[in-house]
Amino acid sequence: MISTSDWLVTEAVRIQEEHHGRRDDDEAAMTVARLAGGDADERLAARARALPGSDKVRTDVERARGLLRKLLVGLIVIGLAAGWLAARASTSAREIDILLSLVTLLGLPTLMLALWVVLLIVTRRSGGSGSLIGKLLLSSLARMAPKVLQSDLARELAEAMVGLLRGPVGRWYLSMMSHLFWLAYVTGALLTLTLLFSVAQYDLSWGTTILSEQTIVTLVGWLAVVPVWLGLMAPPDPSWIAAGRAGELAGLERAVWAHFLLAMVCAYGAGPRLLLGLLCYVLTWRATRRLRLDLDKPGYQRLLPLLSESPAEPVVHGSPPEISAVPKRKRPRNASGLPVVVGIELERASEQWPPAFPGLEVTVLGRIETRSQRQPLIDALKALKSPPPALIALCSMLRTPDAGTRRLLESLADAANTELIVVVEDSTRLRSRGGDRAARLADWRALAKQAGGVAVELDAEQPSAAGIAELHQRVGGMEKH
Repeated sequence: MISTSDWLVTEAVRIQEEHHGRRDDDEAAMTVARLAGGDADERLAARARALPGSDKVRTDVERARGLLRKLLVGLIVIGLAAGWLAARASTSAREIDILLSLVTLLGLPTLMLALWVVLLIVTRRSGGSGSLIGKLLLSSLARMAPKVLQSDLARELAEAMVGLLRGPVGRWYLSMMSHLFWLAYVTGALLTLTLLFSVAQYDLSWGTTILSEQTIVTLVGWLAVVPVWLGLMAPPDPSWIAAGRAGELAGLERAVWAHFLLAMVCAYGAGPRLLLGLLCYVLTWRATRRLRLDLDKPGYQRLLPLLSESPAEPVVHGSPPEISAVPKRKRPRNASGLPVVVGIELERASEQWPPAFPGLEVTVLGRIETRSQRQPLIDALKALKSPPPALIALCSMLRTPDAGTRRLLESLADAANTELIVVVEDSTRLRSRGGDRAARLADWRALAKQAGGVAVELDAEQPSAAGIAELHQRVGGMEKH
């Protein structure tokens, strides 16, 4: 199961890649996805979270949610105002025709409820929204969202949102919004009628030109069934109904008919909308819990075989002795998995990558050779489900450590949220070029300390037992083979 936010971000990435091809900065994200485990949906979502720029897309998702909440509040306010206007229109004169007032107040909500049911049945196979308000929202969202959202995937995210709202989640969420609008409408009418009946005298009666009196008595009796069952009014007496004909209403019976009008509006206007609104809320929650990616989409079909691949396990040799050292950056209690390795401006050829550390199992996330490769690795580290036991930054002694390197190490360690171990190699090559190994190693140790970590010398060409032992101890007793 994935969250709605993850679904939207993953869909936006898919849409973008289906139009422009797979991104060339996703190798670290692919590694994170493989490590994430879970089903295909969870791995695809993990990859999307780890891609550069995904934070901005998630910010856009939250912004869209905020706009949707404001829209819902706006619909409720408009509904209250519309209900007030409808109640005022039905009571514009001090003599109120009961049947005409009921048609005025309940005719439009009842008609829209019937239309919602029809659309729900017609669109049940397509999964679309069954409300007219939902149709208008989908159309408005498709046009307005790209202008409001700010990430590089704004247009794709808008398309993903429209796709979500056309599915079961949107079907029930937009229906819930529709029911809340009409519930607000009826509530506004009820409050207005209650206020007017409390401060002014109205004569309520019924009249007919072609219907018989017995027909009206029967009609009112049937209308009163639900309010009586709900306890909103007492069972009507036929003589009381007949006495309500225009021109025959006694003064004390005004309140009884006013009560009848309020009970009708409450039972047939507010009741159904309240129940259906709650039902649609439950169905929205249920659909959200069952939200899945459509794995038949071409964009996902291309990625699934790659996400199923397992990274090659390094060969493990021997067991090192123990030494003690305590770095400033501490390993969090919720750390899990294998140490993560990143390479920084190495002299290694591509065929010599990834590295293998004797006696240690590690996860190689990637290497940084250019400035553009930094952010993808930082985003990939942030996207890990839990912090790794350690972040191993592999660096070359052939390069002089500087402030830029320190800032990069700090950014990587902050993203990984774990202890930092700087492994420096190429000491043999440095000596062959006439460099001062001791001085350069001291510079790297000082830089690692400034970044909150420790430096370990481990030459890939001539690895020393002491260097291997120190690396094992820094990592913290990983399983040995």
